[in-house]
Amino acid sequence: MSRGALVAALGAGLLLGLAACGGVEDPPAPAGPAPQAADEGSAVARRLADRVLALEAELETERAARAALQRDVEELRLELARCEEYRVRREEEWLGYTRLVATLDPASIPPDVRFRSELEDPGPDPADAEAAAREAAREARRLAVQRSLASLLVLEGVNSLDLLELAGVHDGWAGPVVFRQLDHRGRLAGSLYAERLRLEGSRSSRTLTIVLENGHESHGGVRTPFASLRSVAPAPPAEPAPSADDPASDPGSLPAHAGPPAPAAPAASVADGPDESPASDGEADGAESDLVNRRRILLPDVDPQPWYESLPELFDASPLDLAVDDGLWNLPVLRHSLNTLLRRDAAEGYYQVVAIAGVVDEVLRNVQLEQHDERGAPVRRLFADFVRCLPAERGVVLELRDGAVVRGGRKAPFLDGMLRIYLPRAEPDDWAEAGVPGFSAPPADVPRRAPAEGAGPR
Repeated sequence: MSRGALVAALGAGLLLGLAACGGVEDPPAPAGPAPQAADEGSAVARRLADRVLALEAELETERAARAALQRDVEELRLELARCEEYRVRREEEWLGYTRLVATLDPASIPPDVRFRSELEDPGPDPADAEAAAREAAREARRLAVQRSLASLLVLEGVNSLDLLELAGVHDGWAGPVVFRQLDHRGRLAGSLYAERLRLEGSRSSRTLTIVLENGHESHGGVRTPFASLRSVAPAPPAEPAPSADDPASDPGSLPAHAGPPAPAAPAASVADGPDESPASDGEADGAESDLVNRRRILLPDVDPQPWYESLPELFDASPLDLAVDDGLWNLPVLRHSLNTLLRRDAAEGYYQVVAIAGVVDEVLRNVQLEQHDERGAPVRRLFADFVRCLPAERGVVLELRDGAVVRGGRKAPFLDGMLRIYLPRAEPDDWAEAGVPGFSAPPADVPRRAPAEGAGPR
């Protein structure tokens, strides 16, 4: 609103006020309504005055904002002028440099004369380049491991598992991993997820075990952690329990005179249930919470050597390609001595060493044993890549690693790759006198033989 309009409105308000106060003579009016008209005129005048003050304040605000914008425009113009001046100066510098180069013989130009740009690119950081190269190598290896694992599963006829994703490869394990579970017609039946995947293999028993840890199964949108599968896993058939003086009652820790242990959960085709037995050494070899949150998938009658050659990062046990004999022990004599010691207490059953492929650093390699009951009937067979004979507080311990147990046509790998056989009535002195590795040194009268590399008994 213009100033003239404001003055006119103010004048009209004043006239109305004067009229209300009697400053201007009007025709006589009735005595009753006169005070009411005067009050209405005063209210109108006050409203007009307040409106005039508000408009003036708004006008001042607009003027201050316009002044601020004007100052910003002036500053931007100055900045533009400085940029233009700088551009012209840089162009003149460039032209001078090019004229200098045009007038000089290229052979006479000093090596240190060059146009220096303020935006010069320093080039890639060598550390960043090395990190990028390492990351690219890790990614290439991850893809290679994923392809190899998927291909080996197909080659072994494992049609119920389809590897979808393997996120990373680490020392001794890979993960996280995701598998699709398929039915016998190749249709989607569920999925498997695990934070860690590792492999356990045994050449002597021709078994390979895929161990999945910290994961779950999904079926029909329902997610079931591995730890919860204990309650739904099929129960193994009942068998005689160990005797009362058994130093360890778990399936992986049995005395020689005890009855046969209960087998592990049956390996239906490819996958067995989660771990359902305590640690095989009867000691603190893994907490209960760690054992139950695990899924073991057994592949029977599988040579683990191609798996180790393609996926060495996924094996945390000893390499499968080590020599199996150092040539310092007479293997037939050693096998006969072991069987003699094992048969000394056959009242409630005994073990028999069927074959030994060799001895390296006092460790028996690729060993096959048979367990018999008190009548001499075979109960089960055990295959182990490594066997150590150790003295115990009471008796002797046979520590078997990387192998499997075969009973009734079913094969089950050692839990966590190890099984211990306690012989509480064995005398360590007798084992030392018999020249058993772990109790005595190699005999001096045995001629040295070239170390053997062949596979153990099958």
